[in-house]
Amino acid sequence: MQTFKAALVVAIALVALVVSIRPGLAADSNRLALTISIDGAIGPAAASYVKDGLAKAAERHAEVVILRLNTPGGLSTSMREIITDVLASPVPVIGYVAPSGAHAASAGTYILYATHLAAMRPAPISAPRRRCRSAARYRACRAARRTRAARSRRTEAALPSRKMP
Repeated sequence: MQTFKAALVVAIALVALVVSIRPGLAADSNRLALTISIDGAIGPAAASYVKDGLAKAAERHAEVVILRLNTPGGLSTSMREIITDVLASPVPVIGYVAPSGAHAASAGTYILYATHLAAMRPAPISAPRRRCRSAARYRACRAARRTRAARSRRTEAALPSRKMP
């Protein structure tokens, strides 16, 4: 099952990469793909930029919009505006975390969830938890979560059960 998921993600990433690298190829067949890039914090300027880009894509009858993300996160109000615009867009939006090693943390993760399709370059970091950004840290965090969960289960088992009156 995980092999299938990995193959699917790679296939989606390749499609997004081909569309973003070769815009001339898409234009030759009268199809248009627009790219909106967010490289930095999510704020009011980024929300306005995405809104304008999605409006321009609808106006130009684009087939797809590629929302390229590399963000540490940002304001929740701006994130909500972007999510609302993405969900209301008549043009399908592909969330694409790039370049290699880029991250879509915090607000970027939720924006990625709102896109119609999500793709990532090799070794992206997409996690709402900031302390688990690198692969090594992720493994350490996962082990710590397992330990905490096991400790919690032992504690709950040791407590006497109370009946409600």
